[in-house]
Amino acid sequence: MSSIGGSGGTKPPGKNLDHVFNRTFLNKNVIMLIPFVMLGVTTLTTLIKWIDSYSVIYNYLSQIIGYSILTNLFFLKFANYHRFCLYSKVSINCLLILNLLSVLSMALGISDDVFYMMFDSVLVVCMMMISTIKFLKR
Repeated sequence: MSSIGGSGGTKPPGKNLDHVFNRTFLNKNVIMLIPFVMLGVTTLTTLIKWIDSYSVIYNYLSQIIGYSILTNLFFLKFANYHRFCLYSKVSINCLLILNLLSVLSMALGISDDVFYMMFDSVLVVCMMMISTIKFLKR
């Protein structure tokens, strides 16, 4: 019995995504960088928030590099299935925590000062985790 997608019957249809990764733009190395880049952009926008034009910059960046809790859950499942590096997994978890923090702060009516202090603290902890992992791997 042949399977759909040309996987040769070794994996169920839809499980073999190697043909997608072999295309020029969507290779595994590029996809593995996306969560780390998203975390970096989140950090950058947090640093830019002190500038007067922050709201304009944020509106554009959130539309271009916007993400949600659902996106992060998909990334996490995808990263675990394809055995992404630990840095990517930490970045995805940090993005998920930041999304949850944003939703909770809106639901609970937390003031902006307290929210940004918590948001910045999570970012610092995430960057420290990534740095510690990198240090311990040497």
